Amino acid sequence: MIKFSNINLYRRYISYGIALALLVQFIFGIYINLYVNIASGKLNNPVLIVHILIGFILLVLTFILLILSYHERLYLVLSLVSFILIAVAGLSGFFFIIVNSSLYSFIMGVSFAIVFFCQYLYISMLKD
Repeated sequence: MIKFSNINLYRRYISYGIALALLVQFIFGIYINLYVNIASGKLNNPVLIVHILIGFILLVLTFILLILSYHERLYLVLSLVSFILIAVAGLSGFFFIIVNSSLYSFIMGVSFAIVFFCQYLYISMLKD
């Protein structure tokens, strides 16, 4: 059971994990964008599969952070924005695989930047 006194510690660790996973996700995304030829709708590249897996992990982590932030409005807003934008980035990735449009790659990049900034704010505002 989670003790309420340790909730900030759990939220801090999860937020650090999200920030680290975002950086790894971004690096994989850049690699895929530059060096992987995505045939329409084919998921045959291991780097692409890892990229998708990290995306699902990010979605779960932001959802957990959202649940842990329910009692403080500002943290709730930051975690909700993060969760929604991770979902938007995932949908953009899905559409990118299908139509290979640069717009979806741009949406993923902007989503990354905003979520990373939200996590920076979240971590910096947490009390020890």
